[in-house]
Amino acid sequence: MKYRNLGKSLVAGLAITTSGSAIAAGSAVEELLKALYQNGTIDKATYELVQQAAKAEDAQNREQIREISVAESKKVAGDVVAKVKASKPDVKLGGRIQLDAGSVSEDNMDHNSGTEIRRARLFAKGDLHKDWGFKLQYDFVSKGDNTNGIQDAYLDYKPLKIRIGHAKEPFSLQNMTSSKYTTFIERGLPHVFAEGRNIGIQTVRNGENWMIAGGIFGDGRDGSEGGENNEGWGAAARATIAPIHADGETLHLGTSLSYRNIGGDHTLQFKERPEAHITDTEIVDTTTFDANSVTRGVLEAAYINGPFHVQGEYYRTSVERQLAGRKDVTFSGYYAEAGLFLTNDTVNYKASKGSYSKVTPSGENGAWQIAARFSSLDLTDEDINGGTAESLTFGLNWFATSNIRFSANYVNVLDVDGGPTAGDEPSAFTFRSQVEF
Repeated sequence: MKYRNLGKSLVAGLAITTSGSAIAAGSAVEELLKALYQNGTIDKATYELVQQAAKAEDAQNREQIREISVAESKKVAGDVVAKVKASKPDVKLGGRIQLDAGSVSEDNMDHNSGTEIRRARLFAKGDLHKDWGFKLQYDFVSKGDNTNGIQDAYLDYKPLKIRIGHAKEPFSLQNMTSSKYTTFIERGLPHVFAEGRNIGIQTVRNGENWMIAGGIFGDGRDGSEGGENNEGWGAAARATIAPIHADGETLHLGTSLSYRNIGGDHTLQFKERPEAHITDTEIVDTTTFDANSVTRGVLEAAYINGPFHVQGEYYRTSVERQLAGRKDVTFSGYYAEAGLFLTNDTVNYKASKGSYSKVTPSGENGAWQIAARFSSLDLTDEDINGGTAESLTFGLNWFATSNIRFSANYVNVLDVDGGPTAGDEPSAFTFRSQVEF
């Protein structure tokens, strides 16, 4: 009895010692356990009980080890995927095609009628690591007005919202709204004052209902074309705020300011077609004149209430002359437009950008919109007789889907006073089919 009790105590000690590990076949512990059973120190029940306990412990340990291994494997795999995603560029491809047709009713001057591919652009944009982004956009249409070729070509440093490269200078509401999303086929007459795209560096700060952007710019993608003359430089800034922006109602207010030292051969020209690109005839044109610098300013306002929107901008441009004895000149222009959706839709305004974006129809039959705009442009002052023009445009838009749009515009030039086409009052009917992807 004394040895049997001693054996049970020994077995208990073995059980404690081997806790957390299996009693492997042929091991010293297994042999000792067998010897104790065979010499009668422990009975068969005790022997089998210890073996079963060891096996159960082993199975539990193996399951714990498997769970830990699976968890560690998932963690490692997740870390690998995260590292791959962080190092792999995220690139998106897209573009737009705008096909136009138009008929211009001639008055005093010859005007073109016919068809054209207004824009055919492809772009690639995306992220380069977590802090960097880029965009490259190319227009394949050669229009003979130096606007084809590379459009956007810039690099973004996202933490500081800095953009370096060829991009739009921040200026005016209709300029900063993409041609895909403007209410009318062509922008209003005062758009002639917009500087467009140039190479430079700019930054933006914004919130949910405001935006401030500014930058310094050189010339466009081709630089100076004046032989040994240096290219010009400029600075531009734009600020917008939406003091009302909720429940289908938005009030937009903004202002833009731009300064440019002309550089090159110190010449400048402003000219504009009627609000129909299908014709090549400019109804107002200052022709080339001497200039040292030009300062542009814009006041912006827009109001949106459900399906209705109204907006307008006033432009003022002052030119410092280069030649002695020539007086500085000031030009101006403005437009006012209103639009109404006949369906349960509205324009898509981005308050953090201070511009419009894509219309997404609410119904299966798309969104229908009617609109009207009055534009005025004055390019006459002092010795510059570029002429003044007034125009009235009516529009009908069908947004078949969020990516397909059809537009029809009737443009009526009300008056052209002075300039090279004085008295010319053409009218035009234009149609556009547009797809973006």
